Amino acid sequence: VVGEAFATYIVAEMNGSLFIIDKHAAHERIIFEDLKAKLSNEAPNSQMLLFPIEIKLTTGEQSSLIEWENDIKKTGFGYVINGDTVSISEIPAEIEPGATEDTFVTLLEKLSSGEADAQNSRYARFERALYQCSCKAAIKAGRIYDSGHIKWICDRVLTLDNIKYCPHGRPIAFEISKHFLEKQFERK
Repeated sequence: VVGEAFATYIVAEMNGSLFIIDKHAAHERIIFEDLKAKLSNEAPNSQMLLFPIEIKLTTGEQSSLIEWENDIKKTGFGYVINGDTVSISEIPAEIEPGATEDTFVTLLEKLSSGEADAQNSRYARFERALYQCSCKAAIKAGRIYDSGHIKWICDRVLTLDNIKYCPHGRPIAFEISKHFLEKQFERK
């Protein structure tokens, strides 16, 4: 990691190239891939909350929570439903506790919105809801984060072939070769 630009883009050097990485888009994709991988894992990696987070739900969100319970729990959420309130005691390891409510509600809203039609499979519908969930949980552009977190994002992005675009289709990074830079500065 060489540095950051505008508290939004990570500048990294690797194998004779510079990479400009959108830290929010990259983190969003990493979270999405990790949550998606948990759907086939029987023991999700969760973090226990010291104090449960209570969220009041709409009728549609309650229905989605019941309908999608197994899939939601596979991603690492642990919760108890009490009438129109859910008490969350465990969250996916990839999600910061401060982003729990926003992430969980976004997931339920997408599942209850009916955006998916009969042609979409159950899995595809859940995956689309994870897109938004990942976005809410990802670090934000314009904010400063510790160097360890930034390095972790770079390591994941630059070593995994399948992480090229965020779940919404935006590019995560672009590469500038040393040769291209030398050409721009008329170096031989």
